[in-house]
Amino acid sequence: MDSERPDLLVMLESSLHMAIPLTVPRGGSRSTGRIAVKVSGKDTSGAFAVLEVPTPPDAGPSLHIHRIENECFYVLEGEYDIKVADQIYHVEPGGSAFGPRLIPHTWHCVSETAGRLLVVSQPAGYLENFAEDLERLTPAQLRDPDRRKGSV
Repeated sequence: MDSERPDLLVMLESSLHMAIPLTVPRGGSRSTGRIAVKVSGKDTSGAFAVLEVPTPPDAGPSLHIHRIENECFYVLEGEYDIKVADQIYHVEPGGSAFGPRLIPHTWHCVSETAGRLLVVSQPAGYLENFAEDLERLTPAQLRDPDRRKGSV
């Protein structure tokens, strides 16, 4: 290898970590939890992650801040109130909202039936870990923010 060509070394090293094409079937996941990981941060070398989040009626995470990740929320089914900073956006299927990093945000399924969100995190950061924490919450904790403290 030519040590006088550091650009070549960088290209070779980064090619070892390139993303590979993949497909996830309908209802499938790259993880084993209830929240379906459609594209993992491991698949994209941390560039982004895509999660499909089923949500019971009257449920959602407590107000929180991500220090690393920007999040985009796209509603697949149901209706959601998505709070970003001091604004609450009512989002229906086909609509979306953006939660920038360092801005407090949350979402809440306000429909009478269960909803589904597609959540894109950029970079992938710790969103998959956050999703695992969400899965540990009981239905009562998902509905009552005071019962979530210290859980997520």
